Amino acid sequence: VEDNGSTPGSFQSRALIEDYTGTWCGFCPRVSQAIELSKEASDNVVAVAIHNGDPMANSFGSQMENAVNIEGFPTAWINRSALWNFPEPDNVNQVTSLATGTKSNGIAINTAIKGNNLSFVVSVGFGQSVSGAKVVVFLLENGLVYDQVNYTSFYGGGDTIDNFVHDHVLRHSFTSVLGDAIPAGDAT
Repeated sequence: VEDNGSTPGSFQSRALIEDYTGTWCGFCPRVSQAIELSKEASDNVVAVAIHNGDPMANSFGSQMENAVNIEGFPTAWINRSALWNFPEPDNVNQVTSLATGTKSNGIAINTAIKGNNLSFVVSVGFGQSVSGAKVVVFLLENGLVYDQVNYTSFYGGGDTIDNFVHDHVLRHSFTSVLGDAIPAGDAT
């Protein structure tokens, strides 16, 4: 891969939330609320909603569930290394504390949309030598409207949240869901 000159020298730290969810899951609005609180607290929080058993479910989500052995819903992982502590809305700091400062290693994504076509270039940058590095590239969709079962007091309570807006929904993975290896020569 050729360096296109768009990879910065340092990268803003971000926290990744992987939210295993479904419209049928009555306790899942608790994690949705926690994600909203995290995003209000920091612009450096990224969420991916991995749906199960509903119209937004897909094979990429199934691969993710199998890879991390999801045993119940909701489940939320932070940076693929820690479960988000229950109750998630009371533990926003667990996410936002990871979304501060800069790092010498990271990725940059440049996108362009022309009509119905999306193109993107993903660049990796390393300020220090790394072994075993992988990159994951997901396509997410916002604004999907489906009723959401609700057993919580969030979003006004009630058994069903009519016309709930589902954001950051995993729609496609351009890499293996666990990442494609970055060749050692490109990871220095």
